[in-house]
Amino acid sequence: MIKIENIIKEYQDEDINTVALNGINFKIDDGEFVAITGPSGSGKSTMMHILGLLDRPTKGKFYLDDRDTSKYNDEQLALLRNQKVGFIFQAFNLLKKTSIFDNVRLPLQYNPDIKQGDIDYLAGLAIEAVGITHRKNHLTNQLSGGEQQRAAIARALVNSPSLILADEPTGNLDTKNSMQTMDIFTDLNKKGQTIIIVTHEPDIAAYAKRNIQMKDGKIIDDIKT
Repeated sequence: MIKIENIIKEYQDEDINTVALNGINFKIDDGEFVAITGPSGSGKSTMMHILGLLDRPTKGKFYLDDRDTSKYNDEQLALLRNQKVGFIFQAFNLLKKTSIFDNVRLPLQYNPDIKQGDIDYLAGLAIEAVGITHRKNHLTNQLSGGEQQRAAIARALVNSPSLILADEPTGNLDTKNSMQTMDIFTDLNKKGQTIIIVTHEPDIAAYAKRNIQMKDGKIIDDIKT
């Protein structure tokens, strides 16, 4: 599914050149559950942005489902991102004062392969999959943190993406809701969903079956459990 070849990412700020990623290589197969870990500044969030097609590498190649993403323009990348990648963020990033149902429907409205008549049905299935059907008409500000994260997972699932990316998905949750969130990821992975999480928490990384450890923009270990 994913092939990363000698990825380098540099940022230029006036006269200062910062190398965030320095020669990254790895492959991720369909159905893997991978944690990317490392201290702050290790490059893991930069790597996540490239995997999610939110940023481009300075050098190197990123293949997603055998597609060389370096050949895509911004519009093509946006469409590929909508159809192939589901995002889950630490801050949930739900639309405020909007129902959970409308939040989950949103990605479908930008997918040209989805028929308008199917949008409500597919949104309902995604909400049911994370166990908050009874809250679907509530506004985001009426939900607990755990419920908001479940809604964010439903939104990420709704387009049936090849890949789920979760950036510190439990960072704003208590222990109970963190465990429930990770149990959802585990169940999705058992059903064949490819999942990559970025986390600095060892107990959260332990849910994954593979741990790519980063430091100073490089991979220092790649452990399969």
